Amino acid sequence: MKILLISPPYYKLFGSFNNRINIGLHTLSEILQLKGCETKLLNLDHNSTDKLLSRKDILNNSYQPDDSIIEEARLFLLSYIEGFQPDAIICSIGDIVIPSLDSGSPEIAESIGAFIKQEFPEVFSIAYGPMIRKNKIFDLTIEGYGEQEILSLIKNRKKGYVKATIQNPDLENTPFLTLDNLEYQIDHQDFDYIWQSRGCSFNCSFCQAPDISKGKILRRSARRFLDEIEFRKEKYGVNNFYFTDLTFNASTKHLKETCQGIIDRNLKIDWRCDARIDLITEEQAEYLKKANCNYVKLGIESMNNTRLEFLNKGFTKEIVLEKIKILNEYGLKKVIYILLGHPNYKTKDYLEEYKYFEDLNADKYTVSILNPLPHTKLNRQVKSSFYPIASHLSLNLANHWEITPEVLKKFYTLETTKGREDGNIRNFVHSN
Repeated sequence: MKILLISPPYYKLFGSFNNRINIGLHTLSEILQLKGCETKLLNLDHNSTDKLLSRKDILNNSYQPDDSIIEEARLFLLSYIEGFQPDAIICSIGDIVIPSLDSGSPEIAESIGAFIKQEFPEVFSIAYGPMIRKNKIFDLTIEGYGEQEILSLIKNRKKGYVKATIQNPDLENTPFLTLDNLEYQIDHQDFDYIWQSRGCSFNCSFCQAPDISKGKILRRSARRFLDEIEFRKEKYGVNNFYFTDLTFNASTKHLKETCQGIIDRNLKIDWRCDARIDLITEEQAEYLKKANCNYVKLGIESMNNTRLEFLNKGFTKEIVLEKIKILNEYGLKKVIYILLGHPNYKTKDYLEEYKYFEDLNADKYTVSILNPLPHTKLNRQVKSSFYPIASHLSLNLANHWEITPEVLKKFYTLETTKGREDGNIRNFVHSN
C-alpha cells in the first residue's frame, strides 16, 4: 500500500516557512513503513532558503495571508499525486506529539483536503493532528494517537470520526526517525525535535494536550531516547537538540536518568527543554547544569495571579520568582513564554506585567496571543469558534482580546531585542 503524508503550508502564507519535522506525522510514516507500506512525507511549508522571518514579522503579516501559496500547493499536489498514485493520503493538522506548537491550521488543511477530494475522489483521505475539527471533507478524521490502528482503518476504509482507543502505545519500540522518506531533504538544524515522553498531567486552559493525553505522561526509557540521539549524531551530524517533552521535568527520576546518561555517554550536544516552573528544584537544576542544558524553556505565560488563574496554570507569580532564583543560582539560561490575552485586561494591566517580565531578566522571551483552540478548556469557557489562521501570532486575535498596538510593540520588542535561543543555528531576518 502506498501512503502519502502531507504537512500543509502554514508559515509560508505569512512570508516565512517551516522546514522542521512534524514528529507526529514523521513517526506515523516510519511505523507504516515497518508494516510494509511505501510512504512519502511531503512538507508543503518547506522552502529552500535559510532566511526565516522573526515572529514579530509573522504577526504583522497575519492580517493579509498570501492566498497564492494555497494555489501553488494545489497545483503541486495535482502533479505529485498523479505521479505517486497513493492509496491513501494523511493530512496533518498540527503535530499530535507536540500539540503546543504552532504548526498548522484547520482552515488550511481542510482547504487542501477539499481539493484532494475533488481531484482524486478515489484516494482515501485522513485528517490527523491536534487541531482537527469534525468535518465531512476528509473520509476519516482521527482524534488522538492513532499510530497503531491507522493502517487497519485505511484497509477497511473506515469513514467518519474516530477517537483512537490505544492509550498506551509501545513507545519503547517506536522506530527512530530517519530522513529517508522525505520528499524535501532538510539540513541537520531542522532535525532537532526529539522526544522522550508524550502527554502532560497538567490542565492549562489554552492547551490541547489535556484532551489528547487525558492526564497521562507516556515515556520511553532514557536508554532508548539517548540511543536515538546518538543515531542522529552519527548518521546525520545533528549536535543541537530540542527535547520536545511538554514537561521534561515532570519526573525528577527520569530527568536525572537522562541527564546522567548524557554525561556518562559524553554526548557533547547542545540541548534545550520545556519545563514547569513550579516543579523546578535545586536537584533538577544541578543535573540540568551538569548535563550542559543550554536553555530551560518555561511556560510562565503571565505575571498576574488573576490571569494565571484564568489560564489554569496552577502556580502564582510568587512561585515564579522563587523558582527563577534557583535557576539563576545554577547559571541556567532561561527562555520565558509569555501569553497575551484576557477578557477584562486593559493596557495598564499589561504594562504592569511587562515590568515584572522585564525584571526577570530572562535570556530569551517568546510572546504569543491567546487562542481558544479546538479541544481546550478555554474554548469551552468562551464558547468560541474563532480560530484565526495565524493561530498564536494573529493581529485578529489581538483585536479580539483588545490588546493595543502599544502593548504588542512593547512585548515583542522584548522578544526581538533578546533574540532567539536557536539563533546560532538558524538565520532569522527582520523585514520591518
